[in-house]
Amino acid sequence: MVTVAFFSSHPYHRKTVSRVDELRSDGVTVYLAAFTRTSFQTDSIRSDNYFDIGPSTDGKYLQRLLRLPQYVWRSVRIARSFKECDVIWANTLDTLFLALVARPFISGRRSVIYDVADLTGLQLAGHPASRLLRSIEKMMCRAISGLIVNSPWYYWTYYWGRLGVEAPAYLLENKVSAPLPARSSIGGQVPWRILWHGSLRCASSFSTLVQLATTLPDLVEIHCWGSADTIGERLRDRSLRPTNIKYHGVYDDAEIEAIFEGIHFVFAFDIDDGENSKMLLPNRLYHGVARGIPVIAVGDSAIGNVVQEHLAGATFDSPLSANLISYFKNLSPATYLALQGGISDKLRGAAVYTGDVTRLLRCFTGDATIPALPADESIAVVLAGPPSEF
Repeated sequence: MVTVAFFSSHPYHRKTVSRVDELRSDGVTVYLAAFTRTSFQTDSIRSDNYFDIGPSTDGKYLQRLLRLPQYVWRSVRIARSFKECDVIWANTLDTLFLALVARPFISGRRSVIYDVADLTGLQLAGHPASRLLRSIEKMMCRAISGLIVNSPWYYWTYYWGRLGVEAPAYLLENKVSAPLPARSSIGGQVPWRILWHGSLRCASSFSTLVQLATTLPDLVEIHCWGSADTIGERLRDRSLRPTNIKYHGVYDDAEIEAIFEGIHFVFAFDIDDGENSKMLLPNRLYHGVARGIPVIAVGDSAIGNVVQEHLAGATFDSPLSANLISYFKNLSPATYLALQGGISDKLRGAAVYTGDVTRLLRCFTGDATIPALPADESIAVVLAGPPSEF
């Protein structure tokens, strides 16, 4: 029986839930230690093996730093209650620190995995505090058994390219949970319906959509689903947006299929996060590909590279708004159907988890061998499907 001590910054985040659910469904015992998030209320992740590290809020770096002694004390106390662990899994920089502090108090093999979802502005900036943080992160990475990234560009650009991390790096893409969704059967009739879903926080992306919707009111229809703290007022107030931009509110993951009904394109722009935006491969990519729905992306980005490589949609360079407007003004039904049909069933299957999490876990318990990411950039490692042998 394999046992994992999972340190998470957010117990209700989709990545934590999907990781823990797949591990437990494969018979792995998971002890989940996580920060309290008062803005999220669900019991789906809680169990007898759930442990509370303490309260935390996104972006409140000083507040979290002041609470560090409390987090350390609780993490050590929690570690002493764990039974023998094969793997210690941490999914953010701060939980990696807590996992390394707690490790001496846990018995067993205790291989440490650092699972990276994205990079913060503080990690990427050029000021002294950021340089200090990168030095600390590099030092902690010397103690890990492996690095997991959901976009290989995080490794190529940052962990290998900037920090020189020598631990083997593995790709665990931000895929869709099984089973494989049905392929979209929508035809090529206007208006072209574009879906923007998930965390709707990019104001520049929203402004681009507003220009598109305003210029082509009879040709495009924008459907927005998800949380929208940053631009929420502009979305919720109908007087502040064009009538062909429709906001439907927050959706439940269990009912996600409904938001893709009648959709022609998945909008996957991420602009405002700067360098992080260029490196990430968001869940939107996999949702679109899995359903055979073309993805719209910025050309000079990781997701743009993937979309171009796999012919999974359309990419746009600056000026973004002007190029989007020109594209949809001239888009014909025949061109759309060809674009839609170019997303193969093999590629769709590669966008869905097929034991990826537990297969990777077995790499750290000695039960499997999985190729690590190459140091040189290679697009072939993305959406390539599971290895034939492991």
